[in-house]
Amino acid sequence: MIYAPATGTFAGLPGKWETAEGGIEPSTDMDQPNREGAELMSSMLRTRFGIPGIVSVVALAFAMFGGAYAASNSGGGNDLASTSKKAKSKRGPRGPKGATGATGAQGPVGPPGLAGTTGAAGAAGKVGDAGPEGPTGPTGPTGPAGIAGATGATGATGPAGPEGSPWTAGGTLPSGKTETGAFAGRTDVNGLGIAAVTFAIPLAQPIENPSGEEHIHIIDVPAGDPVPTECAGGTIEEPKAAAGNLCVWVKHVAEVAVSGINPLGASAEIGTSRSGARLPFAGAENSGLWGAWAVTAP
Repeated sequence: MIYAPATGTFAGLPGKWETAEGGIEPSTDMDQPNREGAELMSSMLRTRFGIPGIVSVVALAFAMFGGAYAASNSGGGNDLASTSKKAKSKRGPRGPKGATGATGAQGPVGPPGLAGTTGAAGAAGKVGDAGPEGPTGPTGPTGPAGIAGATGATGATGPAGPEGSPWTAGGTLPSGKTETGAFAGRTDVNGLGIAAVTFAIPLAQPIENPSGEEHIHIIDVPAGDPVPTECAGGTIEEPKAAAGNLCVWVKHVAEVAVSGINPLGASAEIGTSRSGARLPFAGAENSGLWGAWAVTAP
């Protein structure tokens, strides 16, 4: 059964049309003038073309209008065929997920991107552990001398110290203690000379040679004089003397004679003063002598 359009024209026929046996008939919804014209046109078509002719005209009109409609509402016959196939075929259930394919080859390195903006400063990190102590560095150069400071105030007097040793007690050589020294001299144009023997610490009493006793001893080293018992163990390098005795070791380069040991005054007696003695000698002009001595307080 063929349907005509509900409105508009149909194969050049105005008005509304509907199907009927053996062809098409004007619609009963047409107004009277259009219906009369449509019936006249239908009668003319039947008389001229017959029923087969009318069907051919209707088929031609459908072909024309159907093709134009399909062209304006789709991309062509392929879309219609695809739509028809889709309508006829029923989509099956989704299949299982396939296995993951092999990793493809790495693509080429792309060009570097633009530099990003500087980020905000991060929070300060915690203080790290102290490192090991480093080696001592070299000594730096001496700096310039500073300005002299003002003189400080005089400090308070300290307490008195303990009593001094016996060597200074009373200002004299203590009994049984020994002091030593050295001397030297040279003769004048007259062949006379005097060498001084000085006691750094004075004796409490001078040493004398009383009648029948000898307490002053002169040892001529070049002449090979023997060392007296009162000077035992002593040498010119390390002189020694017994208590109450003065021992003198003499050396000389020329023939020199020592006449004795006298006090520091004008006395010619053999003996000493408390602070020392003089040793007169004689020999060739400009002759010298030297030596060492030791005295021990009685």
